[in-house]
Amino acid sequence: MRFSKGAAYTLVMALVFCAAVVTRAQNREKFVISAKAGGVNSVLGRVTVQHRSESQPELLTAQQDLDAGDIVDTGTTGRVEVLLNPGSYLRAAERSRFVLADNSLEHLTLRLLSGSAIVEATGTDGVNMEINIDTPQSHFAIVKRGIYRLNVSPSQTELLVLKGKAIVNGDTASPVRGGHKAMLTGRSLILAKLDKERDEFDSWSKNRAETLAQANRHIPARALSTFLASFESDWLGAGFGRSGIWVYNRGSLCYTFLPFYGGWGSPYGGGYSSFYWGCNFCGGYQRRGDPVIVTNSLPGNPGGAGGSGGSGGPISGPSPGRGGTGPLPGSRDPDAPSPRGKNIEPSDPNRP
Repeated sequence: MRFSKGAAYTLVMALVFCAAVVTRAQNREKFVISAKAGGVNSVLGRVTVQHRSESQPELLTAQQDLDAGDIVDTGTTGRVEVLLNPGSYLRAAERSRFVLADNSLEHLTLRLLSGSAIVEATGTDGVNMEINIDTPQSHFAIVKRGIYRLNVSPSQTELLVLKGKAIVNGDTASPVRGGHKAMLTGRSLILAKLDKERDEFDSWSKNRAETLAQANRHIPARALSTFLASFESDWLGAGFGRSGIWVYNRGSLCYTFLPFYGGWGSPYGGGYSSFYWGCNFCGGYQRRGDPVIVTNSLPGNPGGAGGSGGSGGPISGPSPGRGGTGPLPGSRDPDAPSPRGKNIEPSDPNRP
């Protein structure tokens, strides 16, 4: 059966529409949001935002988007999770204030004014990234998949790199690597090994990471495959990225990340086992037949098979660092709708 672009969009909207669209929600009612940082993914307690264009703060809710220059204050009881570049998340604890200084993916910059925040940067070992974080004492650049915590007080900034690699004040010769911390007071920089003490904020961040990885494994794959295929001729014009896209999961009440190749995972250990395979325009790897979302158990990524309409089985795409094109071993769901071309049946001799 063929699906028109309008019919595919209607089907997806019926599955995932979130009714709580509020002021400044912008385009968050869409199944897939554009490639900009600042989407508010979760709010606990009372959190306020001071928009750059307004004189008074207002309550912040999930469903809103932060613009460049917006100031967020978690107060004494609040926590918030914000989408950064595709696949990365910012989580701020109670008594924290931060500014989304630049929400473009090319120059993504946060300013943590006070309090504590964790950045979870998911990905593969071959993915390079740059998330810039300024504090009153220093500048950091997150350049690798990992888990990063910052604690900021009026006189000191502490950076804890549980996993990953960060550059401090532009010193690429002496990065802070996983298992180490950096303490900055004025012009003084002290490097040390991490201790094993963790608090409840660390536990909450890990639980959120597990929730988001599970949400990836349970996206409505058939409907979303059809929806994404309808944009294939104008992928970049639709505002989608090249490494992956944010997808709303109604069951988890949050956005999760859908990568364009296999092997993607959280540094906490959960695997993003659903991925969009075969798109000609989105930076993924081409295959014969239509692009399709597959859900599988990835070697080295716990989580197992699952999802809706995924193909199951041990399918894994090449990581971006290994290069190569062409078909991958595995199969797709023969019942998945194909907006263009035929389904690939197991008996098809051209089946990749």
